[in-house]
Amino acid sequence: MSDLDLEAVDPDERDLQIAVAGAQRLMHDEILQQFLSEMRKTAEHYVVYGVTPEVRDVNRAKVVAIDELRGYLEKMAMTNQDREAQAARDRALED
Repeated sequence: MSDLDLEAVDPDERDLQIAVAGAQRLMHDEILQQFLSEMRKTAEHYVVYGVTPEVRDVNRAKVVAIDELRGYLEKMAMTNQDREAQAARDRALED
């Protein structure tokens, strides 16, 4: 689907395609990925070496949040490929 086709689809599909394009852009943004990696690495350090249990807990939450963000971006970025694969499987089952 080209960018020009977005006007012809319903608003929900258009919003989904905008989100997919945004997720793909963010997944390929090297600076963002480097920042996230550095943040995760620092948080991992404090999970193990944090002075207090509270510091360790906060940093565990940071690690989980960063992983969840990356997972969500990856899932959104792959939405169109997943939909195409499902459509191909559905067509194969129709035969």
